Amino acid sequence: MRELGEQILLTITSAAHNLSCMRAVILQPGYLPWVGFFDLAAKSDIFVILDCVQFDKRSWRNRNRIRTATGWQWLTVPVLTKGRFTQRIDETMIDNTHNWAHKHLAAIRTCYARAPYVKEFWPLLSEALSRRWERLLDLDMYLIKMIDDAFQLGTNYVMASSLSPSGRKADLILEICKIVGADHYLNGDMGRSYLEPGPFEANGIKLEFHNYTHPIYPQCYDGFESHMSAIDLLLNCGADGRRYILRRAEPVKEPDMGPMK
Repeated sequence: MRELGEQILLTITSAAHNLSCMRAVILQPGYLPWVGFFDLAAKSDIFVILDCVQFDKRSWRNRNRIRTATGWQWLTVPVLTKGRFTQRIDETMIDNTHNWAHKHLAAIRTCYARAPYVKEFWPLLSEALSRRWERLLDLDMYLIKMIDDAFQLGTNYVMASSLSPSGRKADLILEICKIVGADHYLNGDMGRSYLEPGPFEANGIKLEFHNYTHPIYPQCYDGFESHMSAIDLLLNCGADGRRYILRRAEPVKEPDMGPMK
């Protein structure tokens, strides 16, 4: 594990020397993430998957939404939580006593039967969800990379656990930025509530926030439902859905530093 971490750091350091800007995105993984996840991926030079923090069973780590004729529905991967209240994301195991994968595939096939690109991408989804997965993180990352490849984003994903960072919350984020050699850190807009620019600026890192406008794209049902899993975009628009990700790229803005304290 230590050797793997050293190899990753060598790759990151080499890339940093060849770039005028090293923009890092640091996010927890998700199950079949929404389009905004991949919008951040498209803006990143390195995307650190924050897998070394506590798992929250009421989060997007093991669930997401797909479009239906009447709106949307959840797809949830059952996980083992009894007696595991402090488990990390990279320690979370799937509860395979439930036939969840078969149900998810059946729901996707039914809901997207009329989608223009379901025949093209169904084999990928079917193969991925027909495998037996034990660890949630492995499932999430396989699907994230599958969608990333389908949209030809070429994102550089690195697992935070392989970097052995220390600290909690904002300190953890800053530590990861320093480890990967980032000089820009792009965070979701909610980060404004807990991230202070001072410590980042003191370490030569510009703190930026994601100003995201959700794209409206063709769906196989009337009306438009936003914030679906990115497979909704993929099955409705195919690989060309990439343009809906890239064209919505908003300029990243540095936070107002405010008065000196």
